[in-house]
Amino acid sequence: MRRETLNVNAGVAAGAIGHAPNSSEYQAEYRRRRASGDSELPSAPTILRAFGSWAEALGAAGLIPATASTPFRRRSAYVRRNIRRYSDERMRECLLACKQELRRVPTVRDYVVWRAELLSRPRGMYLPAPDIPHYRTFYNRHGSWGQALAAVGLPGDEASRCETTEYPALPPRYALKSD
Repeated sequence: MRRETLNVNAGVAAGAIGHAPNSSEYQAEYRRRRASGDSELPSAPTILRAFGSWAEALGAAGLIPATASTPFRRRSAYVRRNIRRYSDERMRECLLACKQELRRVPTVRDYVVWRAELLSRPRGMYLPAPDIPHYRTFYNRHGSWGQALAAVGLPGDEASRCETTEYPALPPRYALKSD
């Protein structure tokens, strides 16, 4: 049976009873009508199957204000908000600063080392740590490192980047431990 039909029938039953019925009152009205030959009214279990709860059914019929859903339904309907901590301009500034300091278009590894070095620099007691996005932020926003470079206006193809095997030493907390 369709939900709209169930809503109308619940409203008819409420009109006969005089108020929004609980499930026991509704079932008593259902039995009384069945005994008199009226088979239009659906049973309470049919309504419960269609709406999930008696309160939801009464809310859908407009007999009571729609109730708050259960915690399970709230969790299943939850959609994570995409909060952008870094603006496109801030991400652009960081990539360009990395390029300027390295004097070449940075690879992901270049950017990771550059960022780690900046974050490890000593700073004054009241100065906050530099706010530099992680390389994954670029991937999440643009899909790939090449597309992130292209969004900034840097060439993103492999041929335009000069590879080097000379990287600055990692700060002690990022350095690999040797055996």
